[in-house]
Order: sequence, then C-alpha cells, then structure tokens
Amino acid sequence: MLSLIFLPPMQPAGRRERFDFAGAVTMGIGLLAFTLALTVGQNIGFGEPLILLLLAIGALALPAFVWIETHVRYPMVDLSLFREPEFSLNLFTATLAFIAIAGIALLLPFYLELVLGLPLSQVGLLMAVVPVIMILLQPASGTLSDRLGT
Repeated sequence: MLSLIFLPPMQPAGRRERFDFAGAVTMGIGLLAFTLALTVGQNIGFGEPLILLLLAIGALALPAFVWIETHVRYPMVDLSLFREPEFSLNLFTATLAFIAIAGIALLLPFYLELVLGLPLSQVGLLMAVVPVIMILLQPASGTLSDRLGT
C-alpha cells in the first residue's frame, strides 16, 4: 500500500511482448508435481503410486518445458543465456552460495541447541542477529548502490 503512495507510477515500455502461457503452465505443473511429491511423500512414503505419478509428471514436465521454450517466439526463459560462460558460471556460483547459506541457516540452530547446549531463547536471539543487521544496513546499502551503481 505504501508503494502506491510513495513510488511514482510505472509506465509500461512502448513495446509489448506476448506471454508464454504454455511455458508458464508447463513449468507450474512440473514444480507443483515435484513439490507435492516431496512434501506428501515424506508422510505416506515415496513408493506409493500417487508419489510415483507426481514424480513422473514432474520429470516429464521438465523436457516439455525446455522444448516449449526453444520453440516459442517469446520464451519465459531465454535458454540461449546458458550458452554464455559468464552467465552459467555466475548462476552456478550463486547456487552454491545459496546452498551454503541455506545449509548454515538450517543446521546452525540445531548445533547451538544440541551440541552447545544453549537454551531455545538464546538460540532464537542468536539467529535473529543477521536479519536485524540486514535491516539496519539496508538504507545505507541502498544509498551506496545509488552512488556506485549496481
């Protein structure tokens, strides 16, 4: 709501491109099937026919999505970007960084509680340090980004 008040209205670019509906639906079906399979499979078992069906749907949706994206005029994902070594390397390193950060965020509370024996209240306070620092530094980082560029 505040963005409607404080941000200037955005005008669409002069050129309009079409939306890749087939790619969006295929990607949505594939991601939904995989997510449901992984989530529900934990409870009922991954050998159940429903879970195997969901995994098969997800596995079939991925090549279908790639095929659609290579054959439509305005793809959701321009797959030719992956031929650029700089793009692929940056994407790979960003993925590794995300895995490392997410792994630490997932395992650190257990380490603090189970290995170091800290009470849950102290674990919560320690886990809140990074988000609080990020909140405090965001205005300065925005100003610095405006000066130096992204």
